[in-house]
Amino acid sequence: MVWVHNPEAARWDGDPARGAWYEDKATDPDLAEKILCQTLRLTSGQKTDAECWAALFGHFNRTHGRGAAGYKPGEKVAVKLNLNCAQRKVDPTDGPYNTPQMTLALLRQLVKQAGVRQDDIVLCDGSRWVNDTVFAPCHAEFPDVRFEDLEGGQGRFQVRPDMDAALHFGDPRTPENGKTYLPACLTGATYLINAAVLKGHSLAGVTLCAKNLFGSVDRENSRPRRAQKC
Repeated sequence: MVWVHNPEAARWDGDPARGAWYEDKATDPDLAEKILCQTLRLTSGQKTDAECWAALFGHFNRTHGRGAAGYKPGEKVAVKLNLNCAQRKVDPTDGPYNTPQMTLALLRQLVKQAGVRQDDIVLCDGSRWVNDTVFAPCHAEFPDVRFEDLEGGQGRFQVRPDMDAALHFGDPRTPENGKTYLPACLTGATYLINAAVLKGHSLAGVTLCAKNLFGSVDRENSRPRRAQKC
């Protein structure tokens, strides 16, 4: 585990009347890229970004019985975003979710440094919406990267359940027992990047990586009854 902190990266004063936290003037895109780069190098012990990703993919494959191999074209890389406070319509008063700056920095790393094909990448949150603050800049630069969210539409795809991956809880009386599924975009991925957001939570106390995966399930009673649009 590594911790990288730069107080100059986020300069929002908390007043949406003077701009939103997700704008470049509030969250520095250059510093976001530098923070991610530093994190990768501290984590892997490598000197270049490309070497970092080769080490990370290689370590995952070795420890999961896949041999001494890195990413191969055709293998899917899923990025679980935390868009819990995002709405379909952009609102500057929305609470924090994944910043567009760090999300774009991650895509640049995956495509340009790790060599992952755009169409092998999916960014998703099955319980919320990928609004334009995140989608627009990422899609403009990487049009073949796939985005999946609660409803789909406007260039996004609706998350679909893997009906062969039902979740059965320890207490069978739990609501939606056996009717809760993992999304197909995750079960079909070789690699998962848990892009969590560190923030407070009214029920859980704090949101970290485990809480982020709450948005990785699909329940029959909460699924929008509408045709997919894209």
